[in-house]
Amino acid sequence: MSRLDLDLQWGPPGAIRQAAGAEIDDLAPSLASALFELAAPPARQDQLETIRAVKGVETNRQEAVKLLRIAAEVEHALLVQYLYAGYSLKDGNTVQKETKDSVKAANVENWANTVLGIAREEMGHLITVQNLLLLLGESPWLQREEFPIPTSVYPFHFHLEPLSRDSLSKYIFAESPQDPPPNVSGVKVAEVLARAQALEAHSDISPHRVGIIYQKLQGLFRQLGPQDLRPDAGKVQAQAGDWEGSSVILVPPVTSEPQAIAALEAVAEQGEGLPSPPPGSRLPHFDRFLGVYRDFPEPGHWAPTWDVPRDPTTAAGAGAASRPDVISDQRSARWARLGDIRYCIILESLQHFLSLRGGPKRAAQAAFLNTRVFAEMFRGTGNLKRLASRLPASFPRTDLPAEGRAAATFRMPDPAYFPPVEQDRWRRHLARIDAAASLIAEIQAKHPGDKNDGLLQAIAAGDAAGRQEITAQHWDG
Repeated sequence: MSRLDLDLQWGPPGAIRQAAGAEIDDLAPSLASALFELAAPPARQDQLETIRAVKGVETNRQEAVKLLRIAAEVEHALLVQYLYAGYSLKDGNTVQKETKDSVKAANVENWANTVLGIAREEMGHLITVQNLLLLLGESPWLQREEFPIPTSVYPFHFHLEPLSRDSLSKYIFAESPQDPPPNVSGVKVAEVLARAQALEAHSDISPHRVGIIYQKLQGLFRQLGPQDLRPDAGKVQAQAGDWEGSSVILVPPVTSEPQAIAALEAVAEQGEGLPSPPPGSRLPHFDRFLGVYRDFPEPGHWAPTWDVPRDPTTAAGAGAASRPDVISDQRSARWARLGDIRYCIILESLQHFLSLRGGPKRAAQAAFLNTRVFAEMFRGTGNLKRLASRLPASFPRTDLPAEGRAAATFRMPDPAYFPPVEQDRWRRHLARIDAAASLIAEIQAKHPGDKNDGLLQAIAAGDAAGRQEITAQHWDG
């Protein structure tokens, strides 16, 4: 059982109606009034569900903090799943060569752009949740469980897995609105939601909508008072301009209760959509995933994805070589571990950015850390982006190419603890740079064909420049 399962209690209205009336006070305000009006079971199971209680809290503020931490973990895990799924897709040139079909080649390019675009927007959601925690005077929260994640708090069993109709159905369920339309992009929505529920039928987890958490949070923020909010939060929060914020990447200002509620609504709407969206508005995640689902082939037709493992790992040990999730080819494993270091750099740079305080050095430090996050993850020359897309295309999972491809493992930082002292934080960045340099040297020594690899050279050069800036500015003390 996950530690988060001890924090949250889900419940259908039928069970809640039979409980003591005081329990109704624990429900999201937007849902509580409707519970007594349900004379018959709704058509869909997810309409039955809400958050019945958040355990271990005594005040609305404590409840909001705990739910924001859960929301942060959900957004973080969704972001990584979407990245993995997007990078599991073959490129258009490969599909053209394999199928001689230009439509299929164009489709895989469009699907990758859609899924990775949604992942980029999830980054905005994750940062917005961090800003809301800072508004409440709390520290950033960038933790998550390692994959696979068996917790009833998350919308479904989270896995790193290649894109498929099965995985898409779970993403669609998680992003679905309370009352979805019957058809979207020619797809019968009820059938897709039922598919997602059937995938979890063997477990003790029922799929949840992410929007339920944001509904509950909106009600909680309406009950908070000025004493619950940090008056100078804007000085430490991420700003839209720092994080490529726009109408697509949401990083709205959240320095007051109305702004917080508006931000929660905006995040939910980008996932679920509005009942009556204005003409020309961007489609929500729910609709965009359904568009991919509509054209995506069922297994056995043609293969739009690389043969990458589910929940890959570079773990060694007895029996590891025979496990289908283990990247046992030594060269591939070293490259995957280099991807893990880049992922650690992203997370720790984001955490550090959100922990910066005022002072003459803040502007330069913020710019440095910001670049390390978005440049690593999303821009065309981003190191993690290039690694995650290159591993499936060029690296075997084992020493037998027929046994599938390697993939990014997205391991959480070790140690997970991020230092509280400013100089120690910069020393942690230097330690990650040193770890990457050591691994690059090992790759080049063990695998002569990689000695002049352009990506390795680019990573080494970027890290050397980062080390020079940290030490020249004496940020590390």
